[in-house]
Parts: sequence; structure tokens; C-alpha cells
Amino acid sequence: MQNSPEKKRNEKIYELPVIETKHSGKIVSRVVSYTFGLLVFLALIILIVIFNVKIDVTINASGQLEPANLKIIYNPINGEIEKIFVKSGEAFKKGDLLVRFDTLKLFDQMDEMNRKLSMKIIDYEKLSNTIPYEKNRITFQAKKAEAQLLKAKANLRQKINDFFTGTDPDSLIRNYKKGTHISLDYALADIISAETEIENLDSEKKAVDLKNYELQSFMLEIEQLKKTIQRQREYINKAKLVAPYDGIMLTQNIENMEGSIVSEGSLLFEIGGDNFWKALLFVNEKDAYKIKIGDAVKIEVQAVKSDEDDLLLEGNIVNISGEPLKDKLAQQSSGNYGVEVEIKTAKTNEHLKKFKRGFSIEAKIIKEHDLIINVLLKNIKNLL
Repeated sequence: MQNSPEKKRNEKIYELPVIETKHSGKIVSRVVSYTFGLLVFLALIILIVIFNVKIDVTINASGQLEPANLKIIYNPINGEIEKIFVKSGEAFKKGDLLVRFDTLKLFDQMDEMNRKLSMKIIDYEKLSNTIPYEKNRITFQAKKAEAQLLKAKANLRQKINDFFTGTDPDSLIRNYKKGTHISLDYALADIISAETEIENLDSEKKAVDLKNYELQSFMLEIEQLKKTIQRQREYINKAKLVAPYDGIMLTQNIENMEGSIVSEGSLLFEIGGDNFWKALLFVNEKDAYKIKIGDAVKIEVQAVKSDEDDLLLEGNIVNISGEPLKDKLAQQSSGNYGVEVEIKTAKTNEHLKKFKRGFSIEAKIIKEHDLIINVLLKNIKNLL
């Protein structure tokens, strides 16, 4: 029953046809060989690449653009800003006029000083001419007083000889009681008057000598006023502030400063050196320990980025903050460390003219540049 012709006929109905060619085995063998060979070739290429090609191991960071050599210009004088000749973000050259201060009050002060100086000079010349005249007058009167004294003494001796013959005049004068003899009293009065005049003239002479000190005082005041006027003139010259070097004006809204009153020594402008920039990056604390001073950095300035010409700047880390930066609002650690990068730029780079302070940047800190195999082995080691 099982081997009946009908059953065998039914089994043949469900059999798949088999195509047999004399080349089919060779084709399969070739395909397998080629596939295996291709895989071996690819494996060799991969091995060559990982053992010979180096790649950059980078850490991503963001930040902002800042001038590399930021300098401060302080107000040179006290006064009112009259005119500002440069705009925010504008480049200028050494010697360009930046700002002019109102000098009307300063000139008024100098005019008053010149008036005082003129008065002091007049007083000095008047006194210097008076002293010789006074000395000559005193000398003349002193001679006259000495003559009067001599005459009075002679008159006294004559009176003594007339009324007290044979008496020693000097002894009589020493012992004479005033008011006992009219003629002698007159003679003595003349002597006393002449002596008093001589003493008075001697005092005047000393007073005139003291005026030499007053003359010296005038001279010192004159010299001091001259120096003060010279300083005031130099001070006025500072009212026109010129650029001490080439740079870029970083202070914002400086046009609003016109008409404002400023104090000498207070901050006036922030100046950036022309064509010299640096990057201030913020690196997460998880990556901060991986970087070091001297690491290379590639920087992309977002504001000048374009599809046709992506600008990549190169630089090196020159400083890493020792403490995490603080969040200005929360007044607590932000979890980021400040990293300063010195950018290597050529002055011929046209993009530098477009740079502004505070431009956003994206950076890749190159932690190492090594063979792919070494990088793979280090990663595997770290995972283990």
C-alpha cells in the first residue's frame, strides 16, 4: 500500500526542480574568495590607518572674544567733556584726537594767576627800588643827627665854661641834677634830642634791612606763581587727549559722555590693541583637570562664520583659573573654569577688522595628537 504507484506520483508533484550546471560550484567559490579577499584587504587598510594615522583628542568649550592687550585711558583733568572724536568699535591711529575738554574755566583760572603774578612783580619792583632810597635817606639823616649831637655837646661845654669856670665838665655832667640851671638844661636837651634821633635812625636802618627778607618772600611767591601758571598751561594742554598708540575703542556708547563732568584719574576709555585678540573659554569642571597650559586650541568665531569660508583660528592656552567661576546671579560656583587662550593671528587677516569684543566663539582644545591605535587602547584601558 505504501509503495503504490499513486503515492509515488503524488510525491513527484511536490519536488522542486534542480538546475545543475557544470560551472555553478566554481562561481560560488569565486564569490566567497573575492568576498574574503575584500574583507582581508579592508582589514589591512584599517590596520594601516589605526597604526599610522594620528587624530586629535579634543575637549569642546565655548566662550567669547576679547582684546589681547586691553589698556585703560584715565581722565587727564577735572572738567567737562566737550567733544568726543571716535566712536565705539572704531579703530584709530597713534596721535589721533580722541576727546576735547572744555577749557573756559581753566583759562579763567590762568588769567587770575597771571593777574596775581603781575601784582607781585609790581610790589617786588616797588620794594626793591624803595630800599636803596630809604638807606640813603637814613644815612643822610644819621650824619645830620651826629652833627647835631656834636654841636649840642660843644654848646654844653661852652655853658659849663661860662658858668662853672675851673670845673671838670665830665664830672659836672655826671653829677648834674636836671632842672637846677636853665642854660645847662637847654644844652643837655639838645644832646638828648640828637642821641635819640641817632638811635631812631639806627632802628630805621635795621627795619630797612629787614625789608630784604620781604623782598626775598616776594621773589619766592613770584617763582611759585610762575610754576603754577606753567602747570596750568600744561594742564590745559591735556584738555586735548590724543591716542597714545594704535587701537580700537572698546567703551560702549561713548557719544553719550559728551557734556558730562569727570574727575581727574577716573576711568575714561577702554582701548584694545589693534589686531591682537584672545579667547576667554569656559571649561566644565569634568574636563578642566584634563587640560594644561600650552595645549593647542582651534577656535571658530560665530559672528564671521560662513558656509563658503569657515574661519578657524589657532591658539594656545596661556592661563587656567585656579578656582571655578561664580555665577553672577546665584553667587555660587558655576562649575566652569576660566581658560585664557592666546590667538595666533596675522595682521593681514581681513577677518580681524570684523572682530568685536564679546563675539561668541566655539573651541576645541586639543588634549593630545596621537595614533588611532594608542587612543583606542587608552579608551579601552579607561573602560576597564
